[in-house]
Amino acid sequence: MRDKYRTPKLELVLEGQDGEAFERLENLLTWAPEDDECRKHRDAISDRLGKSQPADETLRKMLEDLRLQSKLDGEKIQLLEAENNNLKACSAAAKKEAEAKISSMDKELTRLVEQDRIEFQRLETENNNLQARLSSMREEAEAKGSIARANVLPYGRDFINGNRRGPTGRFSNGKILPDLLARC
Repeated sequence: MRDKYRTPKLELVLEGQDGEAFERLENLLTWAPEDDECRKHRDAISDRLGKSQPADETLRKMLEDLRLQSKLDGEKIQLLEAENNNLKACSAAAKKEAEAKISSMDKELTRLVEQDRIEFQRLETENNNLQARLSSMREEAEAKGSIARANVLPYGRDFINGNRRGPTGRFSNGKILPDLLARC
């Protein structure tokens, strides 16, 4: 593309590698929007970007940012930095730190999950033992007959009819201990 708008500086931008192109384009496009020279360079870049080469995708986005900025700010085009080295360095450091945390967390989580699995198995075994003990106690109580009484304060009184083995357990006629204490 040889035209009157092409300058050595623009040539460097259009032919440069991605990393260099960002900085050069930023330097190139910092004129006032009303400036004819700026419009010429923008048109030349539009023509170049219209061919849609893969490496020019970022340049196309930058040009869109430029158009938006020129509409919003009439005094000067303030193109957002496409590649801020400080930001890149910080994000790279943060990413490495995050990766380090995640890699250490994986081991920690694996250990915690393993501990939880072992604890769950232990609790499940204890629960099964407890269920077995309760069922054996229940069978013994049924065989001997219940000795539980519900007619002692604050638990209320027995059922009137009861059952053939006596009272079945707690029966408070709708009152609980705080109710009885409140009456005193």
